[in-house]
Amino acid sequence: MHYCQLDTYRNGSQVAGVVLEVLRNLQKVYVAGGLYTQYFRTRTQLLATTLEYCPATNNNQLTVRNAASKFALDYAQEHIPQMLVDCPMRAGQLFNITGVRIEDSMPLLVKRLDCTNEQSKASVLLQCTVHTCRNEPQVVNVLLDILEPTTKLVVALNLYTQYYTSKNLLYGTSFEYCELTKNANTQINPVTRIALNIAQENFPQVLKQCPLHGLINVTGLAVNSKLVPPYAPQGSYYFNIRAANKRNQTIVACTAEFQILQKPLLTRTLSMFGGGRLL
Repeated sequence: MHYCQLDTYRNGSQVAGVVLEVLRNLQKVYVAGGLYTQYFRTRTQLLATTLEYCPATNNNQLTVRNAASKFALDYAQEHIPQMLVDCPMRAGQLFNITGVRIEDSMPLLVKRLDCTNEQSKASVLLQCTVHTCRNEPQVVNVLLDILEPTTKLVVALNLYTQYYTSKNLLYGTSFEYCELTKNANTQINPVTRIALNIAQENFPQVLKQCPLHGLINVTGLAVNSKLVPPYAPQGSYYFNIRAANKRNQTIVACTAEFQILQKPLLTRTLSMFGGGRLL
């Protein structure tokens, strides 16, 4: 390891750099990586994978089936392609990823939003629109009326990366909302925690106590970087969510296609036998 540095400038921009030299010929390289959410010193694992690098790159990245491995390789291909070298790796070979700028902004574009109550008698969907204005953030409006008190609400949601008509599942979860809000000690999986945190920060008015009844109002919601996790890479995504009562009647079901247009802010620190400095 010759160099590992994260420089933070006073205007908030960051530049990362790593220089690594291979000291001997390598026929096999095993890579292990993980992605965590962090709250103070507590970390919750989101994605983790191990792969043997040489077969994955030499044979064809398209043959990689593990979703986390494919996600990592695709991200490297787009952002740091100089790291994806052919095997065997030769002694003296340098890996140079200096000057990588980490952007702090992440414009988001909603390409399509569709919601329905699937002609259920349990609710009425009053509004579901996306307004796009020139030089201003998009605005989402969803207005739902729950017609009868609902004491059980099963929510299922999935997030996919999308390439034309091909989709790869990135995150998926389901949970019983009323039970979760009633019992503070309920164990929550990481994907559910992310969804609840995004809702709490952007539209807390939907997080009502059960039984649920009356208007659910998410109008005037500005589309910005707060609606997606800060580590999400640029690209196209597909999202769906369905909420149903105990009789499996649809309260609301929505699908959305959106695009993250710029690189994300991955981290505030970089640790690999190195450190950071303020310039």
